Amino acid sequence: MTKSRGIRQKRDPICTFPECGRPHRRGGLCDAHSLQMKRWGFLLPLGMRPRGANREAYSETYTAVHMRLRKWAGPASGYDCVRCGQPGSDWSYDGTDPRPLTHYPPHREPYQYSADLSRYEPLCRPCHTSVDRYGHPRRLTTSPEPTGP
Repeated sequence: MTKSRGIRQKRDPICTFPECGRPHRRGGLCDAHSLQMKRWGFLLPLGMRPRGANREAYSETYTAVHMRLRKWAGPASGYDCVRCGQPGSDWSYDGTDPRPLTHYPPHREPYQYSADLSRYEPLCRPCHTSVDRYGHPRRLTTSPEPTGP
């Protein structure tokens, strides 16, 4: 912040990528570098694209996997929730991949996902929220039977 004639003016901080110089918007990155991180999972100078071995690296980012999943299986709304039978709203990683990948969103806790599209299941919003908060509980395929006399 600078002070000019008694009026405080806000100065946008610059992008944290070396030699970028653009004002940052999210997580310390400018819009262009933020989009690179979302698409590829790593940063390059503006105007450059991954080539060779790096080309495969971005195909397993969280966003790329979910885009492939929607293209391969369609929206989750076309399926019933595998836990309660209500209409699905989200694709959810089932937690069974022996080598899961980890997504590190800015300013949030990291979470796991898989590049294997068969490891996703359609869930309704309440079940997805429950799974995100409490882990991957046993699937409820039938209603539990009462116990006791």
